Amino acid sequence: MNRSLAPNGQKRESTDNGANYNPPKHLLEALKSVANDNSSLEIHQKTGHKGHPSLRKALAYFYSILMNRTIDVNKEILVTAGALHGIHITAKSYLNPGDEVIIFEPFFMRFKSVIDLSGGVSVYVPLRTLSGQRAIESNDLTFDRKELESKFTNRTKMIWLNNPNNPTGKMFTEEELLFIGQLCEKYDVLIMSDEVSQFHYYEGHHHTRIGDIYMNYADILIDSNGEQWGKLFVNNGWRIGWVIGPDRLLWSLRVSLITSIAAVPTPTQIAFAIGLEIENQRLNTNQSFYNWLKNDTLFKRNRFLQILNGTGIDVIKPNSGYFIVANFTNVINKVDLSSQKDERPGFQLPYWLLKHKGNNIELYQNIMKYYGIDEFNFEPAFNETNLYHPSPANTSADEDTLQFNKQNFLGTIMVFVGVVSVIFELIGLIGAICENLVITLTILI
Repeated sequence: MNRSLAPNGQKRESTDNGANYNPPKHLLEALKSVANDNSSLEIHQKTGHKGHPSLRKALAYFYSILMNRTIDVNKEILVTAGALHGIHITAKSYLNPGDEVIIFEPFFMRFKSVIDLSGGVSVYVPLRTLSGQRAIESNDLTFDRKELESKFTNRTKMIWLNNPNNPTGKMFTEEELLFIGQLCEKYDVLIMSDEVSQFHYYEGHHHTRIGDIYMNYADILIDSNGEQWGKLFVNNGWRIGWVIGPDRLLWSLRVSLITSIAAVPTPTQIAFAIGLEIENQRLNTNQSFYNWLKNDTLFKRNRFLQILNGTGIDVIKPNSGYFIVANFTNVINKVDLSSQKDERPGFQLPYWLLKHKGNNIELYQNIMKYYGIDEFNFEPAFNETNLYHPSPANTSADEDTLQFNKQNFLGTIMVFVGVVSVIFELIGLIGAICENLVITLTILI
């Protein structure tokens, strides 16, 4: 496979959000055909609040195969403006001020933001190795069963599950998911399961949904899946997502959607449905775009692991997903970061590299602008929620809890495997400090 070309054959170009190639050709053609269709007035009108029928039909067909049960196209699917929108209206629908939500650490940074906005309280359960040994791969991580159950109180309303976990790439096992489901049934707690990276798995057991194995699905599960397609089809600017769950739980989400955005844009729903129908026909074949992107991301992951492992940087090999969690403590010890004003964990080293070792003013300015940072005083233009929350209950935990607080992991960086051009630039900058890394890059590039 020619790694310099996307599956469409066009040259890769870097964008702000990291995608360096366009969506698959059949999806682009679908969008073009919808935009040029003058025969139907409904294309340019607001669709029903549940989502366009053609998209819900394609989704029901696909998930009925994945979940090995029939998904009701009219009752169990709600199309949203991206998966994050689905998560947000889920929180708005079910969380009252003071309600507690259990989440596994480390977690997708938007989880805490959405919970906070809804007046909820985040309760943290760390992922670690039970043996106390350092995790080599993401699937080495798990959670203490007694510790998890101890977090359930009379204020617990939901547990938010990110499977595979963002950012570690840990995929939950059937035993772990069954245990979680049983606890939620015992304490009458809802599960919101975010499956954003379910097709990005590389080694070990395949991805398992909690809805696949837990028989009381209709009582507990809201399954938010949409954002993965923005990752898979490289079109997250279309803002198409969905929530799958029982009709009685989706009712309040529909009300939240109607009162927030009224409906998801119709043209992109129709175009997305056309593209998904084609992928449904190609499922489990060599023509499937899912298979191509999985292999392409795996190739990038392996390149980064080879680079990072040759520098003394401590990494956890992700068995899924598109992030690599890396501990840059050894690099930080060679750099004077005292001039960096931003004391948030994981921010000082990238800023220092961009400012002092970049030799690329445009890249530096673009990244500073993208993240809302004043390049002169390095003060954040907004108060972003920290990815790794140093909760008091976990501050004494060892490295495998992945708390990455300032004292233990000041230099933690998450490397987005898909952003090849930008990340290679950053790694090249780190190479100014680590000579071995420069040699490795020379060989690979």
